[in-house]
Amino acid sequence: MRVTILFLIFLNAAFFYWAYEKDFSQAIYADTGAVPGVAPIELLSERDAPNSGQNNSKQSMNASDIALASKRKLLCFSVGPFEQESSSDEIYEILLDSGIDAKQRSVNERQPKSYWVYLSPRESLAEALATVAYLENNNINEHYIMPEPPEHEHAISLGLYEKLNAARNKLAEIKKLNLDAKMEVRFKENTRYWVDFRQYNDSSQPRVLEELLKKNDRMLVLESKCT
Repeated sequence: MRVTILFLIFLNAAFFYWAYEKDFSQAIYADTGAVPGVAPIELLSERDAPNSGQNNSKQSMNASDIALASKRKLLCFSVGPFEQESSSDEIYEILLDSGIDAKQRSVNERQPKSYWVYLSPRESLAEALATVAYLENNNINEHYIMPEPPEHEHAISLGLYEKLNAARNKLAEIKKLNLDAKMEVRFKENTRYWVDFRQYNDSSQPRVLEELLKKNDRMLVLESKCT
């Protein structure tokens, strides 16, 4: 009898455990549906998935903008040269009135003025006279014995030439006589005036410059280094 009672208790406990497990499993996997007044739960992966296309598009647009910006480059130009400062002033004012950032500058240019052909100083006046006689015997009649300055005393000048080719020809002619002919360049300094301005490479050349270039065929617009 006691064994029977224990067996029945065991069966009841087993049945109760089976029923509990079945209900709990259904509770976990059952579709409860939407609860009024409560927002449905979304997984993070589900939330991000619909917007992935928009994010990629935004990134693509940003990359495009960056590429365009990287191609835009600041360029610098110089307008000139002008012999008169007043001409530089005129261009400067025109560019400023057109809304272009500009500045003026002056440059001292050293240019060849003439070419001196000569024989180096002789040891004495007597030697210089003897050299002159030798030149005249070879039909070189244009000459002058330098009395000064001290570093050129008793040198023999053979001519001052404006053109380089003429000076070179005279130099070659004298050297054929086995004389130590030399050539010295005489320089002159000139001041030239320029106007500098800057703009981006996607901008067209200022219209005012196009008009000025038509009027002044010696004026140049040169690309320069930005500083």
